[in-house]
Amino acid sequence: MRVGINAHKLSFEPGFRQAGTSRYIEALLQRLPRLAPGDEFIAFTGAVPGEWLERFPPQLAWKRARFRTAWPPARILWEQTAGQGIGRRERLDLFHGPLNVAPLAPGAPTVLTVHDIAFERFPHHYPGGQTRYLSTLTRISARRATRVIAVSAATRRDLIELYGVPEERIDVVDNGVDEYFRPLAPEARAEFKRRHGLPDDFLLFVGTLQPRKNLDGLLRAYALIAERLDWPLVVIGGTGWLYSPIYRLVRQLGLSERVRFQGYVDSCELPGWYAAASIFILPSHYEGFGLPVAEAMACGTPVITSTTSSLPEVAGDAAVLADPASPREIARAILEVAESESRRRELAARGLERAQRYSWERTARETLDVYRRAARARGKEQGQP
Repeated sequence: MRVGINAHKLSFEPGFRQAGTSRYIEALLQRLPRLAPGDEFIAFTGAVPGEWLERFPPQLAWKRARFRTAWPPARILWEQTAGQGIGRRERLDLFHGPLNVAPLAPGAPTVLTVHDIAFERFPHHYPGGQTRYLSTLTRISARRATRVIAVSAATRRDLIELYGVPEERIDVVDNGVDEYFRPLAPEARAEFKRRHGLPDDFLLFVGTLQPRKNLDGLLRAYALIAERLDWPLVVIGGTGWLYSPIYRLVRQLGLSERVRFQGYVDSCELPGWYAAASIFILPSHYEGFGLPVAEAMACGTPVITSTTSSLPEVAGDAAVLADPASPREIARAILEVAESESRRRELAARGLERAQRYSWERTARETLDVYRRAARARGKEQGQP
């Protein structure tokens, strides 16, 4: 089987583009060729720095665009121009669109991964043009795809309810957690804190700065307990969109000395931050999967997250859940965990056990199974045995 994968979202530049979806693509490209050595895999992408190629199997083929597709409009242009008929030109048996959208006429059976459709649930959290593009193209792509991968059961329900995608064409394949997300030994944890000027206890948020992540709700909750809890809040994440109000809110709430914006942190450095934190908090309004929750649990960090979308599904009984629309409920959850060392130990133990189910190896194997189902489905359509 000859498989083409749209890897233009795979960014080699620091910033928010190296968030969960970019890591999803990287994880698949690193594992699929090894798991299926008899198949051919072609990554369609922009420029790839030579030193990065060492992170991928040598049998993975690369097809580079002539322009800089790290720029989102250029990536979209590639998808809907060069991507048209790419299956016929490259003699593909299958084309995988790993981020919500595929070329409208790829010329090959298509597998589409949908990470979330938050832009349908919360359109006001996105710039208008982005909402219209994502809504239109994701809907069309999902309806036309041979098979659709949803990264959670919650995303699958949204695809059925909002887009009318037949349930039998959707496969749920969880995201994974890289092996280097693990707890730190006590001495390594202490050294990490010393090196980064961190106190014994601090709260941690990880996520692209955008409205959906509900950092404003966390800040309001943090302000409610600031006199009772003196742990600082560290915010890790690159800037996305509509993020300027966050900085104003910090000043308005008088938290400038309590909140530390660390900016973008490369994924290989994140485990230290997770493992050093006393509590990890992701109070998002909506997540298709919520990868930071699984990563924090894998690092042995107690987790507080939301009651909405996929987050209860991913966290199971290994996290404290709070209504993201209620700063008071988020504040109560923080105090519940912060003021009880035994509760933190309990959540850490449950989280480590829960995180074992999230493996990129498993994600890649199940994705291969979807590829084979898609190929068989097209074969039946063409009357092949």
